Amino acid sequence: MTLPQITIAGAGPVGALVAALLARQGHEVTIYESREDPRRAGFKGGRSINFSLTERGFHALEVAGVRASAERFAIPMRGRMVHHLNREPELHKYGRDQKAQLHSINRGTLTMMLLDVAEKAGAKVFFQHKITDVEFLADEVRISFSRGDGTTSRQTVPFILGADGAGSRLRAAMNEVTDLGETVDRLHYGYKELQIPARVENTGDPFLIDGRALHLWPRGDYLTTALPNISGSFTATLFMPLEGDSSFTTLNTGAKVRSFFDREFPSLSALLPDLESEFFANPTGSLATLHLRRWHLDRRALLIGDAAHAILPFHGQGMNCGFEDATELAALFQRDMDVREKFARFEQQRRPNTEAIAAMSLDNFTELRSRVREPGYRLRDELRHLLAVRHPERFLSRYELVSFTRVPYAEARERGNVQERLLRELTVTAERLAEVDIPRADRLITSQLPLLATR
Repeated sequence: MTLPQITIAGAGPVGALVAALLARQGHEVTIYESREDPRRAGFKGGRSINFSLTERGFHALEVAGVRASAERFAIPMRGRMVHHLNREPELHKYGRDQKAQLHSINRGTLTMMLLDVAEKAGAKVFFQHKITDVEFLADEVRISFSRGDGTTSRQTVPFILGADGAGSRLRAAMNEVTDLGETVDRLHYGYKELQIPARVENTGDPFLIDGRALHLWPRGDYLTTALPNISGSFTATLFMPLEGDSSFTTLNTGAKVRSFFDREFPSLSALLPDLESEFFANPTGSLATLHLRRWHLDRRALLIGDAAHAILPFHGQGMNCGFEDATELAALFQRDMDVREKFARFEQQRRPNTEAIAAMSLDNFTELRSRVREPGYRLRDELRHLLAVRHPERFLSRYELVSFTRVPYAEARERGNVQERLLRELTVTAERLAEVDIPRADRLITSQLPLLATR
């Protein structure tokens, strides 16, 4: 059987991963990327310079044969270190054992690793090839490019996969010939990245704060996070309204920025020596969720990753979700069905799960900036861990289901909603864990939560 030639738009992490998986199957794979090769020109960033790798992402990397390599560059984070305004920080562990850890990894490092793997598998990558036009002919696709040297070129291919991100040029071209039902839900928040430097003194610990935690400074309308880097620095991200009394619009001088941080994030402000200059040098990013009614154009084009379902970053699942796309699509290409059916099956399988993680990511934003400060949150968290120990075959927090298993996102969301309702019901009259009716909790869990499938 002759394997189809595969063309991919976008050489980011998802595009490089799916290229590697399909090339290993024996397909002739070609990737076109508008930017320069980051392995030669240096990585110029993207939506964020840090990824949070979870089990879904690690599984995909294992399929690609690079899990061990990625782990060498990833820093394990055992929980959220919550920095309150007027009391000591609290560590909220992610799960009941040491396996429940997120891993912080540099986006550029991971992307370049996957590009190497894709090329080693036989994929060809053409950088500085910006798509300028896409023509969908009767049974093929004609793509025009502008190249880095100022010249243009054109290729005709059987079909194309769009892994070219939230601003996908391929998606725009598809929308011109068929209504994809595109809607974008924009958050009235933006984000800006800042840098906590590594420790200058040679003490053996390069981190100024706990290097094995994801740090949070929740303030209701504002939120700052910080993820550790191998160098000992942290990538901190401020999330705040784009407009309003205290917003990116009103923080328009260095003095106002420093005053705001001293008031809202005093412990963090002391860790940011270059706050004023970085605040105005670094761009303000936007936050939005992309929804499409359809991801493919018969057998000629298919969107994957952020090009099909860009989500908010507050569950740390954007890249992990895209990696799941890659492995599931690669699995479909091993099945005996035509390309049209592969594309339709892929969308049918993935859409309920991508919609679920989009909803959970928005909900987690509320939790990170507000709920973790509620008096009852700590009690519910303690009860959550206790019930997970008592009922490991039935009760696993939504966060653990999303981050540390490969249970489908849709199932994780449904179980999580039931569990959260039970936690609130069981703690409505309790102030301490000793006051919770544990026998009643056991009965409710047994009756309302079916056994978890092994994943």
